[in-house]
Amino acid sequence: HISYGTLATNPTINGFTFRAGTMVVFHENGRIESGILATDTRIGGRWPFGTLYRADSEVNFDENGQVLNP
Repeated sequence: HISYGTLATNPTINGFTFRAGTMVVFHENGRIESGILATDTRIGGRWPFGTLYRADSEVNFDENGQVLNP
């Protein structure tokens, strides 16, 4: 399995778009552990709810895909 890699494009993985040229780290179950967002992204609810994470923010996820960032 792949545990980390540098992105060549801005892929959408597990529903989030990550920045090309940055590294993503994967949990053993294949879900993202951490990565740098390519776009402003609202996590935890539909607009206007949830938390807005700005493009170029690093986001960390648990093995179930839940955000660990405050």
